[in-house]
Amino acid sequence: PEVQPLLHFIVSKFLTQIRQNKKSTDQNEEETYKIVDVGCGTGVLFPFFMSIAHDMSLKEKLENDIKLQIMGVDLSSKMIQCAQERVKSLIAAPTEGGVDQKYNFELVANDFVSLILDNSDGDSDVNEAGGTNGHVGKYDGVMVNACFGNFLDTDAIMTALAKCVKVGGIVCIAHPLGREFVQRLHEEDPNTVPH
Repeated sequence: PEVQPLLHFIVSKFLTQIRQNKKSTDQNEEETYKIVDVGCGTGVLFPFFMSIAHDMSLKEKLENDIKLQIMGVDLSSKMIQCAQERVKSLIAAPTEGGVDQKYNFELVANDFVSLILDNSDGDSDVNEAGGTNGHVGKYDGVMVNACFGNFLDTDAIMTALAKCVKVGGIVCIAHPLGREFVQRLHEEDPNTVPH
């Protein structure tokens, strides 16, 4: 099936919920949304984040456009290289309103769970070297799209998701092709899609 409309719907709901949360909790209503795209792959969601944030800014007639700080994390360095190329093309592409200073991408080839949990000591946000884990409680929203079933330790991924999102932040776990599709993948190869 065509997934573009489904991805648009998922990202739209995700950003709308972040917007509502920020309106109810931020005194100064900062218009920078800090987001993690877990298992970002080639950056398929990046253009959706950008266009929907832009549309929200226009629709709500905001004084300042919504800005995005997106950290894309993927285990595969090859996927991150492709995501970097996508970012270059998105930033270089002429868009309504321009992209100057509105979109900031940090792309990380790493295991998301290790990135979050290995840098902290248990329930503390201070690591063994005495520094703080820069990812704990930092993000307005975390998106896990089309990859949750690939995580071997669901308790660890849920703990990492909860640790990196701000209090009142959004965690979205989605698959545009639905539960039946994921179940079929699991039945075909439980080692690749364990859950």
